[in-house]
Amino acid sequence: MSTGYNRRHARPSAALIFPLLAAIHAATTEALWKPARKVEIIVGVSPGGGNVLTARSLQK
Repeated sequence: MSTGYNRRHARPSAALIFPLLAAIHAATTEALWKPARKVEIIVGVSPGGGNVLTARSLQK
């Protein structure tokens, strides 16, 4: 017998709402914060690798 209520369909709505609210909170918090002085990024690998290129693009 089926009652018409399926628990499997009730969970995704809550699973989608939480990340959405977390993303909105992170976006508003990021806009308010700014470092008081320069931030130094230390990459512990040799120059020219993928990690270094990623760190340099974040530095800009």
